Parts: sequence; structure tokens; C-alpha cells
Amino acid sequence: MKRLLNLLIVVVTFIACKQTPKDDVATGEIKEQPEKIIKETPKLTQQEKEQTIEEFLEQLQVAVKNNDVTTIEKSLKFPFEFNWGGESSFYNSYEEIRKDSGKFSYILEAKSIEREGDMFIITYQDPEDIEYFVSFIAIKEGDDFMLTTFMQPH
Repeated sequence: MKRLLNLLIVVVTFIACKQTPKDDVATGEIKEQPEKIIKETPKLTQQEKEQTIEEFLEQLQVAVKNNDVTTIEKSLKFPFEFNWGGESSFYNSYEEIRKDSGKFSYILEAKSIEREGDMFIITYQDPEDIEYFVSFIAIKEGDDFMLTTFMQPH
């Protein structure tokens, strides 16, 4: 019984020593151990990092609605081609596009997206005239999409 009691005291002492901070033998002071804080950084998958063409279109539409020229210009690859009826014009800023043609605003109603190789064709279809449509061509550069061309075939 005495042996069991001694064993119990040793175990309790051992556990107590593990839980208290270490003593400084010379001064008798207790040194506090700094807490280790571990922050987990969320790891994004490749799919979460890359923007989809649908997200790109939605962000561009919001930028056009809010006249956010900086975001719009980051979404365009210059020189931007405006092609209607077989004739092309090239623009070096969104301001030039806006001054010359109000047709860029069709991007606000564009809904259809088709992929052809490395290009994405974003199309606005007039709901009252099924033969009238305009298309915007987008490409992916790195992780971002950019519009390169406006096309109105007629």
C-alpha cells in the first residue's frame, strides 16, 4: 500500500511539473513561455484562383454600369478592334470607344458565351429582332480575360 502511495505521488508530481512553467533556478522566478500562435492560411485550389469567363463578364457589366473606366480598361486589350460591316477601327482607350460608338454598351445585355479554341465569343442578341446581334471576342491572358474585339456583322 505504501508503495502504491509513493507511486501515485511520483505520477502526480510528474504531471504537475509538466503543466507549470519552468523555474529560474538562480532567482526562483517563474519564466512565462510565449504562446505559439499558428495561423492557417487557406490554400486555394487552381480552380478557385482562376476567374471564369462568366465572372469576367459579370464584373465587366458592373464596371460599365458604374462607368468604372479603370476596371473597363483593364478588361480590354488595346488596340481594341471595332469591326462592323466588314470595316475595322482600332481604339487605344475606353474613352475613344465611348466617344465614337455607343454600341459598346451592348455588353450590358450580352448573355451567350461560346468557346472557340482560345477565344470566347460573348453575344448580345436583340430580343425583338432575332437577326440582329453583336459579338465581343475575349481571350485569356495568364489568369485574366480580356476583350479584344467588338463585331457587328451587318
